[in-house]
Amino acid sequence: MRLLVFWVLLISVVFSYGQIEEDFTDGDFVLNPSWSGDSDRFVIGSDLRLWLNAPAVTSMAGMSVASLASVMAEWQFNIRMEFNPSSSNYCKIYLISDKQNLTNSLNGYYLRLGFTNDDISLIRQTGTTETVIIDGLNGLLNKSLINVSIKATRDSGGLWRIQADTTDGIHYFDIGTCSDNFVRYCSYSGVVCIYTSTRSKQFSFDRIRISGMPYIDSIRPVCDSVKMYDRHSLLLFFSEPLDSLSSHCVANYSINGLTQPSTVLYFGSRQCLILQFNEPFNEGRLSLKMNNISDDAGNIIRLTEMVFNYFSASFQDIVFTEIMADPTPVVRLPGYEYLELFNRSDKYLSISKWKLKIGNTIRIISDITVIPGEYLIFCNTAAEAYFSLYGRVVPVFSSASSLSNDGQTIQLFDSNGVLITELYYTPDWHSNSVKKDGGWSLEIIDPENPCTGSRNWTSSVDPSGGTPGRENSVNRPNPDLIPPAMEKIIVLTDSTVIVVFNEMLDSIEVSQPVYFVDQQIGAPRIIRYIGEEHTRVLLVFNQKLITGKVYTMKLTGKLTDCYGNYVDQNQLVSFALPELAAVGDIIINEVLFNPFSGGYDYVELYNRSLKVIDIASLRIGNGNAGAGSSSVLSEDGRLIFPGEFLVFSESSQSVQMNYYTPDPESIIELREIPSFPDDDGMVSLYTSDLTVIDQMVYRESMHFALINNTEGVSLEKIHYDIPANDTSGWHSAAATVGYGTPGYENSQFAEGNAVTDGILLSPEAFSPDNDGIDDFLTINYNFSLHGNLATVRIYDRNGICRKTLLDNELIGAEGVLFWDGTTEEGYRDRQGIYIVWFSIIRPDGYTRSYKKPCVLSVQNR
Repeated sequence: MRLLVFWVLLISVVFSYGQIEEDFTDGDFVLNPSWSGDSDRFVIGSDLRLWLNAPAVTSMAGMSVASLASVMAEWQFNIRMEFNPSSSNYCKIYLISDKQNLTNSLNGYYLRLGFTNDDISLIRQTGTTETVIIDGLNGLLNKSLINVSIKATRDSGGLWRIQADTTDGIHYFDIGTCSDNFVRYCSYSGVVCIYTSTRSKQFSFDRIRISGMPYIDSIRPVCDSVKMYDRHSLLLFFSEPLDSLSSHCVANYSINGLTQPSTVLYFGSRQCLILQFNEPFNEGRLSLKMNNISDDAGNIIRLTEMVFNYFSASFQDIVFTEIMADPTPVVRLPGYEYLELFNRSDKYLSISKWKLKIGNTIRIISDITVIPGEYLIFCNTAAEAYFSLYGRVVPVFSSASSLSNDGQTIQLFDSNGVLITELYYTPDWHSNSVKKDGGWSLEIIDPENPCTGSRNWTSSVDPSGGTPGRENSVNRPNPDLIPPAMEKIIVLTDSTVIVVFNEMLDSIEVSQPVYFVDQQIGAPRIIRYIGEEHTRVLLVFNQKLITGKVYTMKLTGKLTDCYGNYVDQNQLVSFALPELAAVGDIIINEVLFNPFSGGYDYVELYNRSLKVIDIASLRIGNGNAGAGSSSVLSEDGRLIFPGEFLVFSESSQSVQMNYYTPDPESIIELREIPSFPDDDGMVSLYTSDLTVIDQMVYRESMHFALINNTEGVSLEKIHYDIPANDTSGWHSAAATVGYGTPGYENSQFAEGNAVTDGILLSPEAFSPDNDGIDDFLTINYNFSLHGNLATVRIYDRNGICRKTLLDNELIGAEGVLFWDGTTEEGYRDRQGIYIVWFSIIRPDGYTRSYKKPCVLSVQNR
């Protein structure tokens, strides 16, 4: 009896809502059938058609009629538009809609007549997203008057067929076919007009026929997949929308037959649930069982068991293995940036909601599980299709230029903000300048040694320029055999310092009480990591540091890097509470402004004071203080001790390749250094408040006159006490040291000789051949009074003046002059005996002259 009632009701529903014939001959659209919507903007015309009759404004208007026809269905409409349609004036014929209001968000299908291509297309609409599933013939409706009949059908399997007739019902022709069952249920059909003010009364409709069966759901819902959302939550994806009462019942779910969720909620749609648990998941293989969950039609899910693996990621389980920061000029790979990741662990790792930080930009990674040994290719959306040929792609970049060509820090964090891996890369890691210029990726050599930076990265040698999605072309064992070491100590306050290590340390051991400072400072009371690099440790002491004292730190226990190497417990690192630099405390001591081809400029500083100074407060520039361009010497602090040399360049590697550097740690690499012209310019050293500490103006003519090519030759200061603007106090670096002495005493350095009153020559015989040995004559002078006017000339044995060093110029009571053996014309003079004539006029009018012989011992060439 119940079955009979069901079929009677079903036939009644189908008859009522599945069969519609409307030709508006009754003169209204209120009854038989009843239309609803923007009824104030539609009328039945004298020709008994449904006409748009809207105010003359740009808008849209729609009317809908109840209809359940969804399968084995046919729709017929006649449409007239008394204009040539466009993207501003066209109509939609809704065949299926789950909402009565056809002008808002809904799920269904409609025919679009007109728009930009003047065609008839079938569109699937889900919410506000519209997808063309049948694209009709362009230009079909490119007419000044449109009178077209439409016939659409969908069978029980979801096969659509669209036909049209422009001969007023005489001949239908095919527009297209497709299969689409995404939207199954229908509640309404209808029409929508999109119009401008001049077309608000030029749409009409007639001969509407709708027949078919409603969709009857007899299919059980299925759980398609389960995904980790975080350590406490799961996402469940189902084949169809679920009933809220049964799907939200926590008793219908359990993990390993024991643990039930605390809450169950819809997540984004009724086809997705989020299960939240009070306790975090245990690592390993987990089983989720579910039952008694139904869809809207009452179909109940079968008892379902979903098995999944959960493992939390540890530091360096996933690592960066390849970087293509500069893809042009293209070699053979797609011309896009990419970043490769590799799961080096034996775990199945969900990286859902992980964060990729590139510089200051953070991108959230979608729901992805990475299996052991799998590679991922990160790129931007435009490159996804290209790189999908090479491996698994994650389009996470925000733009085509997310990776800096100049290098930057890249970090990967899990969903809880815990650092998993990081890398600071630089183009200097490339094996040669050609690959550095672009088109070649940087590859890690040994993924099992991810912490050693430049020692474990180099250019790809694959003919295509890189190996995205597969083992690197340079892959080979490259174990980290270098122990970690303290690199420097940054003094923050008189009781707080930061110890900087040369590589990442083991995150557990780093906080152990192994740090000790002499001179009664002792061990710190606070030890903790600073930042996310695993290379910096903050120490806070009970005792305060005293200005003027130099302290030594040592490690009294074992620390290891992430590869397991132990730190050298015999290492001692000095530090002090820094003092402010005053004028002349730190001097410009050597400048390379015209480097070898492909090389980089460098500037050497020397601390001639008795202070320990933090160079973080200093800038180096190529103009007066505050003018030109400048660079901070240290972003986070670096101490320069009395008598210490420090060299600054954009490439430490370039300096070490071209010159002997006995102390590589003295070469400080800046990301950017001011440009110093090859012929003449200025080097300035000043504080953040623009106090000039030292400054020099250089010219190419300051080089030794007999050097034919000054490329790669530095200018060295002859003595620390000579003012930087005294051009005679600078000389070309000696050929015997390779034309530069970065980080150690200058090859042309000359100790000042004591003289009580008068002048002193040193050495008496000199050889200006730029070999670094007695290359110039030093003239030391010392007088009892200040304010002397001096004239200094060099005469040959025939009494002819060969060079004037000073011509009635004001000098101090003491100082030093130099003669490099050249004439006024810039040529090296011949071998022989010369006389230095030094004449002074004192402030009291007293005049005195000195004559001293010297020997120039190099023959003319």
